[in-house]
Amino acid sequence: MNIENRKKRFKTIKANYETSYGEINNKKVSALLSNENAYKVRFCHIGKCFKYCPEDGVKEKRFRGLRDLLSKTFWSDYVYSRDKYSESTGVSSNLEGIERGILVHKQLRDYTNMKLEDFKKKYNINFNKKPPTSDLHPFTMQAISVMREWKLKPIIAEFIVYDTSFMIATGVDMLCLNQNGSLISIDWKCGMDGYISKSSGMMNGPLADYLSNSPLNQAYIQKTIESELMAISYDGIRPDVCYVVNLNKESNDPYMVPQDILKMGSTLYQYMLSVLNKEREDKKKEKINKIKERKAKRKQNCEQFKTKRVKN
Repeated sequence: MNIENRKKRFKTIKANYETSYGEINNKKVSALLSNENAYKVRFCHIGKCFKYCPEDGVKEKRFRGLRDLLSKTFWSDYVYSRDKYSESTGVSSNLEGIERGILVHKQLRDYTNMKLEDFKKKYNINFNKKPPTSDLHPFTMQAISVMREWKLKPIIAEFIVYDTSFMIATGVDMLCLNQNGSLISIDWKCGMDGYISKSSGMMNGPLADYLSNSPLNQAYIQKTIESELMAISYDGIRPDVCYVVNLNKESNDPYMVPQDILKMGSTLYQYMLSVLNKEREDKKKEKINKIKERKAKRKQNCEQFKTKRVKN
């Protein structure tokens, strides 16, 4: 990974923002975009993983993604209850839903990280028409409309936060500034018509007594751990507000992550790490047991061979 190229990328993102919206006067944002830690992790699209490199010339380390860890830790018992797709959801299968989400996130990444004029040209956008026309997916247009309506200024998309001690990383969908200069973290959810609030039980861990394992609550925990990872990797900096925005065919539904959940960030993170450590210990024990079994098998084979030779 070329760290200098990543530095140039962040300078370009900062320049694109200032071209579209003016100078960045937020100390948190300036600190995030200029922090050396922002240049040390990248997402490898070929390997579909995060890779960490503290400096050029050093071999990259593979970091584990957050989503799988969260699922195993907090909602391992969750059962997806929707077994049919209809025209109301806009997709005919789970795979189509995943592909739609990838497309929308890519287009929103371009919207955030490109110059506004370049973005308009790439996707043939005309904001002057009512409704605006473009080559964008309707959900992407909805998301942009939401940001324009709320007067949010997007800073960077898929901003990577991580923990080098436990080799964990994830990307924050989008960071924005609002009218008051507050740093806003957004997680975009596509579709989920009729089931974002449906659960199949309760969460595992510290929230087990009062939080269900619905997709919305899963997103709340995700945003909370993202905030914790940001603080770990960027000198204590956290978003001022976190939102989960559900883009669907009926409406755009914004959900602010409850403060009582955000305040439990450290507790939830430590619980997740305890589960991760147990998983590692179990794998270590399993590996040791397999080695012992192989040694015992070889010893047994040797003894059988010796016995056979004596008899002959």
